[in-house]
Amino acid sequence: MDAPLVAGPETVQRAAAARRRRPVWLTGSFVLGLILLFWPLVAALTIGLVVDPRGLRIGAAPVGSAPSALHPFGSDNAGRDLLTLLAVGTPPTYVIGFVAGFLATAFGTIIGLISGYARGATDTVLRGIIDVTLGIPALAVAIIVTALLGSISTEQLALVIAVLIWAFPARQIRSQVLSLREQQYVFISRLSNQGSLSIVFTELLPNLLPFVMASLVASISFAILLAVGLQLLSLGSAEPTLGLVLQLAISGGALSRGMWWWWLPPAIVLVSIFIGLFLLSTSVDRLSNPRLREVADAG
Repeated sequence: MDAPLVAGPETVQRAAAARRRRPVWLTGSFVLGLILLFWPLVAALTIGLVVDPRGLRIGAAPVGSAPSALHPFGSDNAGRDLLTLLAVGTPPTYVIGFVAGFLATAFGTIIGLISGYARGATDTVLRGIIDVTLGIPALAVAIIVTALLGSISTEQLALVIAVLIWAFPARQIRSQVLSLREQQYVFISRLSNQGSLSIVFTELLPNLLPFVMASLVASISFAILLAVGLQLLSLGSAEPTLGLVLQLAISGGALSRGMWWWWLPPAIVLVSIFIGLFLLSTSVDRLSNPRLREVADAG
């Protein structure tokens, strides 16, 4: 009977070398996360090129009709074509999430870098502001602010959300800077009379990019979740979004009346977006955490 084939040391070394040459972020979960995150946007933009925008008008389709050849996603209680509403409402949801996420992460990163590197009064003041902001319930404040502002645009809603969530990435970046500031290369930079701002943005920030990316993904996810929550409460932007479609479905009794075509498509899109963001987050965590990379390489 033939002996089983066993991989020799050279084969194992070549496989390990191939894994090291491959970018650590290029994993199956990363690719799948990108697909799940962006296919709704690509589909909505493509469908938006061919659907008739008049489908958003009241009475554009038979009231409460089920999916048909003429209206593939059916219509709502007001006779609006739901395929058109979904195609028009999906891109603004991405705008809110990505604009709020980028603004919150950028501002939070700057504050976290300065607070973590500085000593004395600067760190005390910035740390206090971060702690106070973290102690404020974002959803409750967002409800009050949007109720006072009334109907606002998606860009304005994104700005409101960014103001409420910037402290989360700030705290994460600050905690990383506190450990990096004691590294040898930072000490050498100080000895070479390099300025504090130069050290922060040319020495520390490049080493923190994986953590910044992880904070960005988390901020985008939280921004979309917060925007949908506000619109389920009939607050925030009056422009068509996925949250508005769900709000109309709930207020129109779609669940109790069995109108699955009204609430199921936007729910599937939102679930796909959040699963995609989760998979991207795990991939970025692998990039930023050396221990996870070692475990993956050992496997």
